[in-house]
Amino acid sequence: MKAGCFGVGLAAVSSAVASRIVGDRKEWERQNFTGQSLSLRGGVLSAAVAVGASSLGVLVSGKSLLPAALLTGVSAWSGYIDDMDQGERDGKKVAKGLRGHLTALKDGYISTGLVKLAAIGGASALAALTLGRRRGKAGLGDWLAGASMLAAGTNMINLLDLRPVRARKGVLALSLPLSLVSGPAGTLGGIATVAAAKGFSQDAKACTMLGDTGANALGALTFYGLAKALPLSARYGGAALLVALTFASEKVSFSEVIDSVDVLRKIDSWGRPDGR
Repeated sequence: MKAGCFGVGLAAVSSAVASRIVGDRKEWERQNFTGQSLSLRGGVLSAAVAVGASSLGVLVSGKSLLPAALLTGVSAWSGYIDDMDQGERDGKKVAKGLRGHLTALKDGYISTGLVKLAAIGGASALAALTLGRRRGKAGLGDWLAGASMLAAGTNMINLLDLRPVRARKGVLALSLPLSLVSGPAGTLGGIATVAAAKGFSQDAKACTMLGDTGANALGALTFYGLAKALPLSARYGGAALLVALTFASEKVSFSEVIDSVDVLRKIDSWGRPDGR
């Protein structure tokens, strides 16, 4: 609990600074699934809080938060590059999903989405080296499970960002209980909670959106904290589930699944003025 409060404090400072220096920009204007115009500022603010607070934590409390800060920073940076490109380097058509980016590569185009996946994958592999693992050959599997959980978890929050505040709710569902544990994981849970809450109301009203910038930053921060907190067996289970969901997303629409289940639909629509 104390660690979570420490994270909330770090994020509160970062949030105050970010609100002052992050203005709105014309190039951040996008259209959502209904064609409504909105801004990426909400995502940039959440990313700024996540990166800023975790970096501040490194300065205040030492190197324990450094892997999370670096992973979150790389994820936010690569997400911002992809947000700004808007598919211009994807080739004949805008690449969507893993298959789309691999198809673009096959056609001779290196999409920013592929760059993002490579950057997050590489950063996740490095960050996973700091997670607890066994000695010998078993340690290799432990490392792969950790890296997979981090990379797939970061991407999963991005996959949820198809409706207002859906991705933020996903983060909060994980970060709130995480903030109750002790140590660096609890601190990261506190930071992620504030970062996800930052701009929640504007996102719910469809005035802003997370975009890849915000979703990737929140995903990286949250799942590194979870990976630190979970026992090794749970890390394997989490990695398997997240990778399976990632591949399933190539075939199945998460939005259609959510809309078809009454409980999920009510949770998903909660907080949106129009219930959409």
